[in-house]
Parts: sequence; C-alpha cells; structure tokens
Amino acid sequence: MLLIEDAIINAKLINTLDSIGIDASLYSTSSVTIIYNLLGLDAKISKDDFYALFFNLIKEGERIDFTRSRTLVRRYAEKVMFEINKRFDLL
Repeated sequence: MLLIEDAIINAKLINTLDSIGIDASLYSTSSVTIIYNLLGLDAKISKDDFYALFFNLIKEGERIDFTRSRTLVRRYAEKVMFEINKRFDLL
C-alpha cells in the first residue's frame, strides 16, 4: 500500500512542479513496475493494461489535499488497490 501512496504523492509533486514550469520528470519512480511484479501479474495481465489503469487512477488522486495528513492518501491508495483487484479479477 505504501508504494501506491508514494506513487500518488510523487505524481502530484511532479505535476505541480511542471505546472509552474519546472521539469521534474526525472524524479518519477518505478513503483508501478514494482507493484506489477509484486502482484505477480506478468503472466496474467499485460503491462500496458495495468499501467493504463494505474496511471489513470493515480491521476485522479492528484486532487487530494494531503498537506496536513496522509490519511486521505492512504484511503485513496486502498481504493486504487480495490479497483486494480476488481478490474483484473484478482479478488
């Protein structure tokens, strides 16, 4: 779950910096690949399908204001995991 939380926070940071003219794309993490591998999806689900869903869900999470607490990020990370499980029938 922490990897998903970090992906949400990292995406928000990179896109916020980009919106003010700072290219921070070099600081993106490979957490999506790690999550894909940890879930053991390589034989079941294409990386492209997984990455598309993951990045769409992470993009939605960028609207979360987590400046005071990571609780909302944790809840959203749980939602991301639930959506991944539901979409790829991993439950």
